[in-house]
Amino acid sequence: MALDHSDLDYAFSEFWKRFENEPYAGSPLAWYGQSSIAIDYYLALSYAIDKDDKSNLHLLLTNKVPIPIEFLPIISGLFIGRISKGGPKPQFTTIEKVNLCWIMDIRQRESGVDIKKIAENLSQEMDELTYKLGPERLEDIYNETLPLLTEKMRTSKE
Repeated sequence: MALDHSDLDYAFSEFWKRFENEPYAGSPLAWYGQSSIAIDYYLALSYAIDKDDKSNLHLLLTNKVPIPIEFLPIISGLFIGRISKGGPKPQFTTIEKVNLCWIMDIRQRESGVDIKKIAENLSQEMDELTYKLGPERLEDIYNETLPLLTEKMRTSKE
């Protein structure tokens, strides 16, 4: 069974459940430090799973940044090589796609402008970045990722 982003998302949500009950949850500095570490590991593991790029994870581990216990099974899975899916590596990680989708969704909600125009404007803004994306590709990412983003953002109040 290969690791995928759902394993990482589950581990991250388990971290937050445990974190809410920790004694330092009332201390803003401790809360920030622990949550920042978890976010750093989440991003590093996202790159390791989606792009087979373990450089950020290696940096965290060699700098002896404490590992949230919920991420240990993911790290173990990476070391025994359970992520190989074959085929070319994706251009973007899942979290990068979610962020691009989120940016476009927020802009669309705030402006009411058609998503095609939002994609064109974002494409122009990104013109100087490493990955140059055309408006069509941005729109594809938006359409592909919006259901995932919508599912992740649901609350128990709905």
